[in-house]
Amino acid sequence: MLSAASFAGTISFSGGPGVTSGTINPGTTPWLLTTGVSDASSGDFVWSIPGYLGGVTAWQGSSPLIGMSITFSGLSGAFIDTSATSACAGTGVVMCNSSQMWTPQINGLTVTFTPPSADSVAPGGSFFVNIPIAFGNATVPSFQPAATTPFSFTGFFTTADAPEPGTAALLGGALGAIFLVRRRLQARR
Repeated sequence: MLSAASFAGTISFSGGPGVTSGTINPGTTPWLLTTGVSDASSGDFVWSIPGYLGGVTAWQGSSPLIGMSITFSGLSGAFIDTSATSACAGTGVVMCNSSQMWTPQINGLTVTFTPPSADSVAPGGSFFVNIPIAFGNATVPSFQPAATTPFSFTGFFTTADAPEPGTAALLGGALGAIFLVRRRLQARR
């Protein structure tokens, strides 16, 4: 049996260099790079949707959100700071919706979030993302909005897209043809 969730789509997004806040696809999803975070367990700065400890934002996609991946670049000596305990209270490497924390997978400066089994963010549903980034003993760059700021990111949201009408019609026609052939074979017996 096929389900709409088996048809996944992606919505790409990117940002920088030279900016520390803005909006990304879909719609006007807000993001913010918070610098000078005083909580040492939250890294030297935090990339977040909608903003570090800034509450939640509504998912603006037309299909349920079922995953997210983001890669940071231009950050010599940086690493994703996993020292803080992740929780839907807002600290650590975290993506949450309706108090359900999604699982982060970290590979260098790439973070991929997957939801708990069968969970998603419905269109209009609330979620937030916090990703603390630290530099250890490296020099923390100054993130003044300027064309020379090296920080940038690329990523995508994964959605549970329903099949296009043409695909659904083709599948329905094929299933109907199989039903008719089977019925005729049974009538001949």
